[in-house]
Amino acid sequence: MERNGVGLATQYNAFGKLKAILLDAHRLGLYDDNPVAGIKPPAAPGTTRPTEKKLPSRMTNGAATRVPVETADPGAGPRCG
Repeated sequence: MERNGVGLATQYNAFGKLKAILLDAHRLGLYDDNPVAGIKPPAAPGTTRPTEKKLPSRMTNGAATRVPVETADPGAGPRCG
């Protein structure tokens, strides 16, 4: 799936469906052993976390060096409510 450019969310959903089908087959006695035991599922979308090296220094040095939201995104403009 990765070689064909399938997105991470699609891979995760396909794995969940396939796992459910195989576990049902195992419960029905079609497989003696658990067919999905030991298989590592793909990472859930949005769960990757950057290492400290990848974080900007302003995020790791404490609150005193953090950039205020107003100056961090100057193009956003005021929000209409």
